[in-house]
Amino acid sequence: MKREAAFPDADRPGGAPPAGSPPGARRRRLVRASSALGSILLAGGVGLVPAGPAAAFTLNAIQLDNGTCVQNLQLGSDPTASSSHTPSFLLTGDGPLSSYQFSIDGTVIGTFGANASGNVCIDDTTALSEGAHQLTGQELAPHPSNLISPFSFTVDTVPLAPPSEPVLDPATDSGAPGDDITNHPSLRLDGTSVPSVPIRILENGRLVGGAMASSTGLWTAMTNPLPAGSNVLSAATVSEAGVQSTPSPAVTVTIITAPPPAPPAPTLDPASGSGGSATVPDPTVDGAGAPAGDTITVFVDGAEVGSTDADVSGDWRATLPVLAAGSHSVTATATDVAANTSAPSAPLVVTADAPTVPGIPTLSATAGDGSVTLSWSVATDGGSPVSSYDVYRGTSPGSETLLGPVTAATDTDTSVTNGTTYYYEVSAINDVGQGSLSDEVAATPFAPGQAPTITSSPAVTARIRHVLSFTVTATGSPDPTFSASGSLPRGMSFNVVTGVLSGMARTGTKGTYELTITAANATGVTEQTLAVHVTKP
Repeated sequence: MKREAAFPDADRPGGAPPAGSPPGARRRRLVRASSALGSILLAGGVGLVPAGPAAAFTLNAIQLDNGTCVQNLQLGSDPTASSSHTPSFLLTGDGPLSSYQFSIDGTVIGTFGANASGNVCIDDTTALSEGAHQLTGQELAPHPSNLISPFSFTVDTVPLAPPSEPVLDPATDSGAPGDDITNHPSLRLDGTSVPSVPIRILENGRLVGGAMASSTGLWTAMTNPLPAGSNVLSAATVSEAGVQSTPSPAVTVTIITAPPPAPPAPTLDPASGSGGSATVPDPTVDGAGAPAGDTITVFVDGAEVGSTDADVSGDWRATLPVLAAGSHSVTATATDVAANTSAPSAPLVVTADAPTVPGIPTLSATAGDGSVTLSWSVATDGGSPVSSYDVYRGTSPGSETLLGPVTAATDTDTSVTNGTTYYYEVSAINDVGQGSLSDEVAATPFAPGQAPTITSSPAVTARIRHVLSFTVTATGSPDPTFSASGSLPRGMSFNVVTGVLSGMARTGTKGTYELTITAANATGVTEQTLAVHVTKP
């Protein structure tokens, strides 16, 4: 389809085309270029389009429109890829009076003339198909012999697949990992996409950052500073022709830059003293009125000593380390979910008493085979940490001598003899000195025991009016003792000390009697039913 020339008319009276213009040529649009202003004013009040940096002049060079004519088609990475089915082109013409005829893929699209600056705008309203095309031209005036190199280009309007949902990078995630809450205004976002393509970061559709995906499709992008509050961020890929994909799924990042208010001054817990006077070496302090859920960090004399979380009511509690004698300043700060930290609270002045020797441990002893295991309660430290315990031992009450120091609240004495009773005491030691001795305890180590076994016969025969003596025997370690229950004929008895059944069955006692005999020691218990058969004389 043949197109009429577009001649500049602002610079010549009456808008007449220059000499040598093709017949029937008429005025099409006003295009005024101003290289001094670095911008192009389009007719009809379209507006100002920033011009790119000046390039070296090449006569009759063709490029896709860079915004000088109709539309900027050089937004992508490939300057020969058009994001429009109806592309426009720019040619550096042979002076302001030059004119040209152009064809696309061999079909003439029209005749076009240069403007006052020598630029030739070439546009076609016929939609082109996706793929490769070629623009060719011929200079008509003033030098028809000048050659124009064909310009090969592609039409690529299909967007790429969108990237993955952006993920807040740990480098700018100041809060709990993965909670998408931060105090960084400029965010670092990670994701995946088609390899080696530009990535745009969008905040509610507004471009706020970008990056280039790697050859494996990984990308990391930084944003411009974003406002405090919730920011809905998505990502989009950009094709070589500058076509932007649909946005990815969005991530909402909450930016909090203002620190929380300083919490109120701590107070001394009633169980640790009153006012500012501590009655325990490691007092507990309480707080109220802090922002719910904030982390409360506690300081003693400016040094951090621990942290805790404020509950839903803003209350908190923390136990201080052992304080040296004298006055101490206790303060607290609040840190919110974005890791913003408040100024310190007003101080609580706590006065600690001078430390004393430790308290008295409570000692216990358990005997074993060739050993005695000692254990005791951890003594109160008197305001100075317990460093060790001294263990004392003797073989008679009140005769204990130092066995040795230990650091744990337990000790096993293996330098003992089975069968000998030993007596023990223990005391605690701190930097102030040694505390009082514990109560004395005793233990007798012993050899491994053996459960009892009754080895005598489970039955015996007694004749009426005849004397009987039958010994029940049992083995075991230690020696077992006997007990018995059941019935015996009149005239007979069982001695639990000696294990002897003795006596004379009386007349009229014929029959069978059962006596349950129990043998027991420290290791176990066993029973046997002894059947006593009484017969005629």
